[in-house]
Formats: sequence, C-alpha cells, structure tokens
Amino acid sequence: MAKLALCVFALVFAAVITFLWMQQDRLPALPVDPEPIAAYEPAPPPPESILSAIKTLESESDAKCHSSANRFEDSIYGTPLADEGRWANVDLQKRWVQRVWGEASALASHAGEVAVSPQRLREQIEQWFDWGKTPDGRIEVRFTKHPPLTISKLRAEQYGSIGYSLRAILSVQQDRMLSGDGLLALAPASIELLRESTDAATLSALMIADQNAREQNEFEITDATLRSAWSALLPDLEGPKPPEANPNLAAGGKSRAQLLAMLEEMISNKIAACEVYNDPGNRTTSEALLRTVIARYYARVPIPQSSQAWAEFISMFNGRLNEFAMDLLLEAS
Repeated sequence: MAKLALCVFALVFAAVITFLWMQQDRLPALPVDPEPIAAYEPAPPPPESILSAIKTLESESDAKCHSSANRFEDSIYGTPLADEGRWANVDLQKRWVQRVWGEASALASHAGEVAVSPQRLREQIEQWFDWGKTPDGRIEVRFTKHPPLTISKLRAEQYGSIGYSLRAILSVQQDRMLSGDGLLALAPASIELLRESTDAATLSALMIADQNAREQNEFEITDATLRSAWSALLPDLEGPKPPEANPNLAAGGKSRAQLLAMLEEMISNKIAACEVYNDPGNRTTSEALLRTVIARYYARVPIPQSSQAWAEFISMFNGRLNEFAMDLLLEAS
C-alpha cells in the first residue's frame, strides 16, 4: 500500500513538472537582478513652509541684500563684527537651532507625532531661557544661567525685519538633508517660535559681545569675543558637533534635485517679495521712496502714525527734496 501511494505521488509530481515545462512561455519571467528592499529613511521636512515664511517676511519688509544685512548687524550696538565674528555668529545660530529642533524632534518622534509642535519646541527652549514683552514694548530675555537682559523695542523690530534667523533654520534643514539624519518638520507656529527665540538669543549675545569689546578696547567683535558672549548666555551650546554632510548622499540625484528645487523656489520668492515690497500702489513716488529709506537705513525716529502728521511730514519732505533738486541743477548748469 505504501509502495502504491509512493508511485501515485511520483506520477502526479512528474505530470505537474511536465505541465509547467510546456507552459513556460506563458509564465511571467522573473527579474534577473531583483532590486533589494530599500532601507527606511525618514523623509526630510518639507522646505516650503520655511521658504514661505522667508517670502512673507521679505514681502512685508525690505528684502535686504547680504551687504545691507551685514551693515545693519555692524551698527546694532556700535561695535562692528570682524569677518570671523560674523561667521561665528552664524555658526552659533545654527547650533542653537540644531540643538532645540533636534531634541524636540526626537521627543516628538518617540511619541509618534508627525511634526514638531510649538509646545514641544518651547519645552526645549525654556531649558535655556524664556522671553516676553514689557509694557513699553521692550523684550526681556530671562536666562537660566545668566542675569536677564532687555532688548529695546526698536532693535527687536529692526532685527526681526531681516531673515537672519529664518535663514539659519533653513540652513540647518539643508545640512540635515545632506547628512541623511532627518528631522521632523516644524509646524508653522513652531517656525515663528524658533525664529523669535533665535532673534532673542542673537541680540542678547551681540549686546554682551559689544560690551566686552568696548571694555577690552577692541574696534571689532572677534570670533573669540562673540563665542565668549554666546557661551556666557547659553553654556555648553557648542558641545555636540552638528552632523556633517554625507558626500555620497550629497552627490545623489535625489538630494541634488531637492536642493535645486529649493534654490529655484528661493529665487522666485525673492523676486516676488521685492515686487510686492517695492510696489508703490496708491503712494506717490516720493512717499514710497521715503518709506523705503526710513526702513532700510533704520531711522531712529519712527514714521508719523496719524494721517495729518504724515501729510505734514510729506509736504515738508517734498519741499526739501525740491529745494535740493533745484540747487543740484543750478550747480550743474
């Protein structure tokens, strides 16, 4: 009986093999080299939200060029920055962004969240400092390891009108894209919160650096002076080294395409922001020029707020402008 079953099994097996052999042309071909299953990589946070924040800011204020932004940074507290001091300031801004964004992202990811919320980000920021407005509009920055500092309303508004901090956030995002070490995206409100905290930390550090430079009789804020100021406010900020770019990843087609798309978006946004900001609308040419000059060169006296005071100011300005033009033409004739 066992031999009979074995014979039946052999006959059935042979019949199946014969059938498959005859039908081989109809069977789907297997790939010669099947592609391996790709390792999971966290998707980089979308740059559109950060780029949009820069576009919105520069559409409402003057889209400063690099040299204009540097000149303003030199005049914030009086002592200009040496080139090395300026590079150190950018480096420390990025380290601050990297630290709080990275830690908030790790906690949010562990909790199963898909983006970094303002609450999650604020928890990390407040381990270092918090800030708030006084009744007269000044910014009071309260550090955990340094006495509080007060930033004038004018300086805070002027510095906030330039995309220093937003560009530091964007730079950290680009570094992470090239290192392969992804971060969770920032919620729109988190971008604004991180920008405000970076502005507050930077203005505080520049204030301390200016004071130290004056005490040491230095005519520029050096790398060492700037780093010392940041360290006094935010100790151990320079501890962890930011992730470095992966050359293989940076040269890859996917990363290259992403960065080129971001570059094109940045150029388009800059052009659009300049067009919106410089559109005179219903204003006269002299009025548009006056507002631009006051905003760009940071006049210490604000623009008149009431319509009557503004009309009187424009009338006076136009009169002086006409007198200057006439004197210029007489001298040239």
